[in-house]
Amino acid sequence: MIAKSIAADKHVLRGRTKCTLLDAAVRKDGREKALGDFIFHYMLIFITWHEVAHVVLGHLDWLKKNTQLTAIEEFGQDQIPENEFIHYQTLEGDADRQASLWTAAVTDYTMSSNPFLRYPILADAFYDIGYIYGALFVFLDSVDEDIPQPLRKHPKADVRLGIALSFMEQYLAQYHKDSIPMLMKQVYAGGIKAISTILHAEKRAFDVFGAAKFMAENGYRIDAMQLRSLQHSVTNSSDGSFNVG
Repeated sequence: MIAKSIAADKHVLRGRTKCTLLDAAVRKDGREKALGDFIFHYMLIFITWHEVAHVVLGHLDWLKKNTQLTAIEEFGQDQIPENEFIHYQTLEGDADRQASLWTAAVTDYTMSSNPFLRYPILADAFYDIGYIYGALFVFLDSVDEDIPQPLRKHPKADVRLGIALSFMEQYLAQYHKDSIPMLMKQVYAGGIKAISTILHAEKRAFDVFGAAKFMAENGYRIDAMQLRSLQHSVTNSSDGSFNVG
């Protein structure tokens, strides 16, 4: 629904005027549908990697070892002591970090192999991706809009955006080194536009210092929780701790 809503607004994504539809069938369905599908699948990729990250990074193992919980429930607050919410936020921020790296790694492939549309200008594509991230986090944040921040499982929308986009920069440093300043400027512009304009009770300006503060403190919390000692190694070997076919 949110993907369709974003695609329906002619004044939100640059792809509404600047992407190219690739064949007659797609052009017949229209630019709105093609963009809606692109937005939905990009959000789905990030959410999928976010959940995989919880497993690979040892978050489930930490919960099993240190709490009475055996699963990560993304929504709801039942059976969680107040002092555990900061640990939940730490796990969620860590999963966002890893998911942003994995999602960024398939961004170029997604845009270059998409059978429905292409972005002729990379800057336009990254602006739209930033907006998609911001819209996704605002939407997810709205679920907890009536809950005080210390009692939430997830960081605020602008903090999650800061995490995702900061670690996207690591990917760009490897594959688009000469274009980092320009692409990061565009991706942040899109993300900030989303969180500052989408109507939602918790709408707020992007707090760059708050996002940086959370990320720095999260690093210390990860060390204190000894999370990295529980991290799995991803391999296709039967000897690995996290096997993939």
